Amino acid sequence: MKFAEFKDRVQEEYRKILPNSMCQVYIYKCLGKSLDIVCRMAGNEKEFPHGIAGNDMLNVSFSINLPDNFNEDRDELPDALVMEVGGKFYRIKPENSLSYCSSKSLPYRKTKGNADKFVKTIKRYFAILRSNLEDDLKSGNIHKDNIKLLEEKLS
Repeated sequence: MKFAEFKDRVQEEYRKILPNSMCQVYIYKCLGKSLDIVCRMAGNEKEFPHGIAGNDMLNVSFSINLPDNFNEDRDELPDALVMEVGGKFYRIKPENSLSYCSSKSLPYRKTKGNADKFVKTIKRYFAILRSNLEDDLKSGNIHKDNIKLLEEKLS
């Protein structure tokens, strides 16, 4: 599978779960190459709280190290890769009254395999993410600043 197809498939799986939210898939080139996947609750930069991506309620990201000579336009993704998690949490109500918020982490362990296996893994992870978000919204565990946006994105 080529990079462009992998990107399209990952973004398609994310849109099935959170249709109006942001999922970026790109090649990062700094001290080596990696294929990075970054998921946000916001659908665009205007929806970030105070215009800052780091303030988004969702912080889910994955990284796949690639060979330095990988060319995204012509090469197939190698078969023996490792996908690791960069972020795996979303913000919830603070557990401590002195804190702004707390976070809920979703389990993930690194995955070894090829691009098809990664797409299947990500698809399952996104389904678990949506289920957890819905449960926390119903139980009133979502931070007050994020309730409206989450309700919009889950509908």
